Amino acid sequence: MKQRQLLTAKNKSMRLERCKAMLSRFTNGRHKQIVFSDEKLFTVQQVLNKQNHRILATDKSTLPESTLRISRTQKPASVMIWAGVTAPDRTPLIFIPQGVKINQSVYRQSILENASKPWAQSHFGNDLWVFQQDSAQLTRLKPLKSGARPIFPGVISSEEWPPCSPDLNPLDFSIWSILEERVNATPHRSVEVLKSTLLREWSNILDEHVCASVDSFIVRLKSCIKTVHQATQRKSTNSCYETISQTSLQGGMASLHPRSQLDRLLVAGDIGDKDVLYFPQEYQVSKNVFLPRMGKDHAGKVMCRCRVRL
Repeated sequence: MKQRQLLTAKNKSMRLERCKAMLSRFTNGRHKQIVFSDEKLFTVQQVLNKQNHRILATDKSTLPESTLRISRTQKPASVMIWAGVTAPDRTPLIFIPQGVKINQSVYRQSILENASKPWAQSHFGNDLWVFQQDSAQLTRLKPLKSGARPIFPGVISSEEWPPCSPDLNPLDFSIWSILEERVNATPHRSVEVLKSTLLREWSNILDEHVCASVDSFIVRLKSCIKTVHQATQRKSTNSCYETISQTSLQGGMASLHPRSQLDRLLVAGDIGDKDVLYFPQEYQVSKNVFLPRMGKDHAGKVMCRCRVRL
């Protein structure tokens, strides 16, 4: 089971429209002109990735306590950082002083003018480059909507960036997780030690990985457009609401109505007494469907444990 960003119909429509605009704007390698930016909070605590961290042992009792448990506090010391990446380089890390309220003037002066602009001018020289404003609340403040344009030769504003799209920013979907895994593999005694580790590990990230992450931006734009198109087509096809008959199951294979989009589902394997079929919610299986040895479905959906392939 995977967790996903909840998207409303409006989000999906705007995401599709803006992804198409981004793809048109940054084809033919022009995505390498973009400086992607984002902010992240790091704490002094050790971070556990429950999905990736595994311990192999024949006897749990032989393992030290420090290996089995990670201590937590309610309000650990932390530091907020800002950074930008492009192909194949990255900006210096910018540490936001603790207790400083990030308003329009602080963001523009400390991050945009004092950090982003000098670095980008040194990196790109006289070449065109584009600054991508992250979607944090502070960058959506009214003075910044047009305020970044006089500073940078090109801007992707928060109004142009696809909504609810951390999967499109290389920092969000790649770089931050790499940095966090390295920095927070062990706890830190203080914020100053944490800052030192952040600076060291930030410089140790390979340029090849940064470049590959930035290059995947175009691939992800295309994937987003394709996914939204497919979801729209499934939703608009009335034939997918047809009823599955009791004769659908023959010899362990579910043969679905040939005129229905449900025939895109292929269910393979032996079907036992406790196995039931599952169809995604958008297919809206009829409420009166009965399947042999399956019982009645619930609320118009039939849940399953057997293998389903689209």
